[in-house]
Amino acid sequence: MDDVLEHHAGADKALAQLIKMKQDTRKASQSERERLDLCNRLRCASLLESLFSASVFKSGLLPLEAVLGSMVPILRSYKSIAKSIEKTSTSTIASKSLNEKKALMDRLTALVIEKLSKFRCSSDELEASSESVQKAVSDMAEEMKHSLNLAHCSICSVALITVLRCMPDADSNTEVATIYANAVQDWMSRKSTRIYTCVFEDLIQRLPSLATAVLVEPLIEAANNAHSGYLKCESLRLLSTFYRGDR
Repeated sequence: MDDVLEHHAGADKALAQLIKMKQDTRKASQSERERLDLCNRLRCASLLESLFSASVFKSGLLPLEAVLGSMVPILRSYKSIAKSIEKTSTSTIASKSLNEKKALMDRLTALVIEKLSKFRCSSDELEASSESVQKAVSDMAEEMKHSLNLAHCSICSVALITVLRCMPDADSNTEVATIYANAVQDWMSRKSTRIYTCVFEDLIQRLPSLATAVLVEPLIEAANNAHSGYLKCESLRLLSTFYRGDR
């Protein structure tokens, strides 16, 4: 009887080892598929870099709708990858694709900051695509409002500004004013806000005339009523840039 029990105990141990081995094999296979998928996406990012080059923009061959339609998918892809990195375990198998994920995030950031931000639409497109631009502005603002972190908020901000350049009446557009007034209100009043100071810094640096039109009053309100002394000081710092001659 003792021999039988000992035999069964050994069989259970062997079965457990077999199950673990199959699980490890499956995880390794999933990780390798993910890594290959990321490599393919990196190659696609390289193609997009060529498509969104200064020479292509200058040629006028790339329609405004193609640029506008690419921004939200790029921002959401960045957010998805950033979330997956946060969830990545420290195991050797899970960390194999980490470098590819970080590389893809860098490429997507560069696409927005260094490529798409340089896009300028023609006067003909300005007149013909006002509805598309208005929708894109709303989409960018929504992405920015629900940004994952500072880096993601920053590229959302630059993407929004890029679209605003395609809006001829942005300085007097009530929806644009509301978007930034709400952003300041969220930033100044909520501790859990997903709006970061870079949103206002980017606008002041890249579109100073629009920034003057939509940020001065909300920032004055923030300087008086922000929920912390730090944010009041930040509001004053931002306001001071409107009176500097080196903007």
